[in-house]
Amino acid sequence: MKLSLAINASQFHLDEQKFKKLKINLNKSEVTHQWVPAELFHINLLSLGEMDYNKISELDAKIKSIIQSHGIFDLKLRGVSVYPNQKEGRLLWIGVQNSIPLRSLQDDLARNLISENIYQQDKLFRPILPIIRLKNFQNVSDMISPYNGTDFGKLKVEQLALYEMISGGAFPIYKLLKSYPLNSNQKKISDLTL
Repeated sequence: MKLSLAINASQFHLDEQKFKKLKINLNKSEVTHQWVPAELFHINLLSLGEMDYNKISELDAKIKSIIQSHGIFDLKLRGVSVYPNQKEGRLLWIGVQNSIPLRSLQDDLARNLISENIYQQDKLFRPILPIIRLKNFQNVSDMISPYNGTDFGKLKVEQLALYEMISGGAFPIYKLLKSYPLNSNQKKISDLTL
């Protein structure tokens, strides 16, 4: 099974009015696309790759141990961009603040899971919140330009989630396997005084 560890962002409310123009443009262009279902909104922290089902309990224990020292925090969401680039778009996403608590959490997970041979770092971490998948490479420059500086508010990060990616392709299917609450008793980094 192919797994990823992510911030569960299902509580984020996508304001349909803000995306009305984008919806119209996508429908006019007849681009084959799919909006990510709100219950599957997530910010990927680590792509864990293929893992045997019998190793899930070992992974589960490691994740719980690592996140004990990480408390709840907020992330600002701003702007819309595209992967891999605007002329060959496959995935439209909302930008996520690369804050100190987020970097600390992601780094702690990566470092500890690498040392346990559970995770192999493959690329530089860049937090994004995927919202639309496109079937074929598309030029989306004009569609996303009105959203460059749009503020989408804050996301309260309260839990991580382990997802299984069931199929690949343009529209992969994600299945939530397990949720991991962050430590609500842990003080936020921003609350600490130096």
